[in-house]
Amino acid sequence: MSGLHRKVQAIVSALGGSDRGLLLQALVKSGSIEPQRLTVKFDCEAIAQHLDLKPDNIRPDALELAGAFTLRRRGVEARIILSDASPGVDKTLLKNVGQGWAWFEEIKAGATMREIANRENLCQRRIARLIDLAFLAPDIVQAIVDGRQPATLTSDDIIKSPHKTSWADQRTWLATL
Repeated sequence: MSGLHRKVQAIVSALGGSDRGLLLQALVKSGSIEPQRLTVKFDCEAIAQHLDLKPDNIRPDALELAGAFTLRRRGVEARIILSDASPGVDKTLLKNVGQGWAWFEEIKAGATMREIANRENLCQRRIARLIDLAFLAPDIVQAIVDGRQPATLTSDDIIKSPHKTSWADQRTWLATL
């Protein structure tokens, strides 16, 4: 492995650490968000310094990253999802699907939504909506477990969607996201 390659790997490693904010602040010159497009420009001098290179040895076009993105909202949280990024496991979505299944099993065993709602300190409507997640097609549930669902998919999207009638309808709806 060349010295330059080791230095690049050190930067990549540092970006995964607790001081990544400071490193990004040092390396990024500017960023812009336009409708459905995110652009980041790196500081040539800072990159050169971190790699022990002369700034003239760095191609200017290599200092700009741009790509499409989607803004994903969940309550007060907003997340930028890059179009080519793999979504990974969405812990909130996975938790809600699991909770829906658990409550559905309780209902089958004789519990009432009122009992569950009182115990969970939630309204019955929320319990009913999350129980709807227990009726997702098995392959959709597996995609959620594996983190292969569309990056923009949320529990509320599923609950509010017209998917509920059949697994085929669910798959068709999901393919449009």
